[in-house]
Amino acid sequence: MKKLLLASLAFGSMTLAAQAAPATRTVAFADLDLSARAGAEVVLRRIERAAESVCGGAPSTRDLSMTIAWRECVDESVSEAVVELDAPLVTTIHERANGAVNLARY
Repeated sequence: MKKLLLASLAFGSMTLAAQAAPATRTVAFADLDLSARAGAEVVLRRIERAAESVCGGAPSTRDLSMTIAWRECVDESVSEAVVELDAPLVTTIHERANGAVNLARY
């Protein structure tokens, strides 16, 4: 069964002991065709949900610094998982959604 392990360092005001080991979630994708747009989009949603979980869940919107830190944690975790997954269509969709521009090389 194909699975991807998503890990992230905790953020915020947690104790140093709690931050020592990264939180992890496994994202299964054996049921998906990652060369098809639908499958690529589904695995990205799974990765994003797992990243939100390993980053501790969305903090109160009243705490802007924690919200920013959480968003950075999620974004970094998703990006690292996409790189590890190494599925071209998933990478392309992720990069386009995040404003990345790929330039052709000559």
